Amino acid sequence: MGIIQSHLRPPEERKGKSRMGYKYSKTKEYEYVENMLQLVIADICNGVTRGDILKKLKDGLYEGQKKPYKDPTCNDYYYTALARIKEDREENIEELKDKLYSQFYSLYADAVKSGNIFVAKQVLDSIAKTFIPTTKQEMNLEINKNDEKINISFGFDAE
Repeated sequence: MGIIQSHLRPPEERKGKSRMGYKYSKTKEYEYVENMLQLVIADICNGVTRGDILKKLKDGLYEGQKKPYKDPTCNDYYYTALARIKEDREENIEELKDKLYSQFYSLYADAVKSGNIFVAKQVLDSIAKTFIPTTKQEMNLEINKNDEKINISFGFDAE
């Protein structure tokens, strides 16, 4: 059956149903799918391989898993979890950059205050590597068999 799109969103209000009717069952299904996705996300973040995650889903080894899943459903869970991780990362990337920069700055300030120039230079180098985009160096290798000539370019002269 796979993950139905409606299972990935919170249920909408439905009027005119009994208190144990449609709304209740959809809410339970949404909570179940959310719980399974959180378990898969936790495994991905803990370094469990894709194959092991799919095997756990297929064998029904996750806590609270009602039944073993077939391959398409396992893949749906895995790729939906990856998409959630990507969304969270994109949302938090600027905040994380700000925190990292403030930590670098406090390290730099402490090093300058204590007169440790070597550590201050290392912190500045780390800031440069982390926050200043670098251009990708190209390497071209050209071999001409007729002239027995070899040209190697590392892209330094391109600027």
